[in-house]
Amino acid sequence: MHVLTPFFTLARSHGLGHIAHLAFSAQGTLAIGCNRRVLLWDVSQQPISAENVVVACTSRLLTPLCWSPEGDRLALSTSRGTALYDLAARKIITQGAQDGATRALAWSPDGLLACCSEQGVCQLWQPATHQLLTSWHAPLPADVLVWLPGGRLAMKPFAHRSQSDEVCAYWQVHIWDAQHNRVVCALVDGEQCSDNHICAALSPTAPVLAVGTDGGWVQYWHLAEQGATRTHHLPFHAASVQSLAWSPDGAYLLSGAQDGHGVIWNRCGEPCFHLTSQQHGGQGIQAVAWWRDLLAVADDVGHIALYRLPQPKTEARPFAQPSFQLLR
Repeated sequence: MHVLTPFFTLARSHGLGHIAHLAFSAQGTLAIGCNRRVLLWDVSQQPISAENVVVACTSRLLTPLCWSPEGDRLALSTSRGTALYDLAARKIITQGAQDGATRALAWSPDGLLACCSEQGVCQLWQPATHQLLTSWHAPLPADVLVWLPGGRLAMKPFAHRSQSDEVCAYWQVHIWDAQHNRVVCALVDGEQCSDNHICAALSPTAPVLAVGTDGGWVQYWHLAEQGATRTHHLPFHAASVQSLAWSPDGAYLLSGAQDGHGVIWNRCGEPCFHLTSQQHGGQGIQAVAWWRDLLAVADDVGHIALYRLPQPKTEARPFAQPSFQLLR
């Protein structure tokens, strides 16, 4: 497995504190959620420089940052609800009404915005017209939302290990049919609960959902119309997987964990590249993001390291097509 080294590091001294979230726009602007501020760093400008970092807004963030498909608006959550930041205007243009603070956000490919509150109230908005399209109540509040093919949502309920084993299923990602207001399936192997699901990311080129767990596992789930089948259960990390990011072509997945290690996996679940946050004194990886061949990795002491993925010598193999199995 090849070891990657960063070619540029944005240090904590540039205004960074505890970094909770990273998100790249389609044009290469990196949104950084840290402390009570949102910073923007345009890494498409060459040469890459710390001088390009600007403060977008001050806000107490509760949820991952989420760019619109066009990369012109940034959705973020505060204790007062969901807000939209306009990149061209350089200001917050709307503050949506929400029943309590928003825990999870996700843009659909056609520009709709889904959000889920601390009370489990989920809403679907048309941001262009500020119109509420529909709302429903989830079994539990979600802190992870991912749009899936067919207009469904992957939702990871917000629950703690301290709760009883009776809510074991709530530690897992659920596939939610918002149109019919029902859970299609939970990503659980048979009758047994696996580790607590922490994060999830959908491949941009295949119906495959990657899930990171608090036991250090990375899982690939192949999605079908009425269920999902786990195709890979990948061991490497010795601590919780905090963040996942697919390459734009869907050939690789980057996982970052609290053990300070990042791994780049191919579609077949094979580890190809390794990186670590410990060269700058960090002990864990808090967030990762991917744009073109550029990887951004934030550690737990406030540094952001940039890496470039080497060009592969061989074409990436496609995902294996598993036999379908419905998991309820």
